[in-house]
Amino acid sequence: MRRVLSLWLPRFATDRITRNRAGSRDKPLALVAETHGRRVIAAVNAPAAARLTSGMTLADARAVFPALETMPSDPPRDAATLARLARWCERYSPWVAVDRSFAPEAPDGTGAVWLDVTGSSHLFGGEDALASDLILRLGDAGYDAHAAIAGTPGAAWAMAHFAPVITNQDRWTIVAPGDECEALMALPVVALRLDR
Repeated sequence: MRRVLSLWLPRFATDRITRNRAGSRDKPLALVAETHGRRVIAAVNAPAAARLTSGMTLADARAVFPALETMPSDPPRDAATLARLARWCERYSPWVAVDRSFAPEAPDGTGAVWLDVTGSSHLFGGEDALASDLILRLGDAGYDAHAAIAGTPGAAWAMAHFAPVITNQDRWTIVAPGDECEALMALPVVALRLDR
């Protein structure tokens, strides 16, 4: 029975920058890109996310958040770092790939990785222990991460992106084999990745 883990890093681009800078994780940060002759927000960290969104002009962002720290976005460096992180994930499965549909080149600065954990979770004490180890290690390394394991890539992706997060334990979700439809029923329609 196939088991797929979807790993989502919602603040990957900003986490890459702040994870090794003492005290900077609590300060609002926006990554800025030049688009069509305008400077726009490409990604924001958690403290800035309450008031800013990707795509805002830098001028609008500064009007809303005058104390905002900004840095230029660096999609090639984000992509290289995500590729290294995917290789690191091979400790959990020999079948790992960067999810190109949500690579750091995307305007929102997220990152995502696929792992086929079919037959490898028992090496970690089960699926829950594998997901817990993965998320906790990434957290210790300075990355905000969410994961879900399910029988299909679509269900795993939906749960990783849209399952409610209340505690650290909720940063990973395990969908029992055969329970994918029931798990998806509680999520918004956008979790189905269908076009309009």
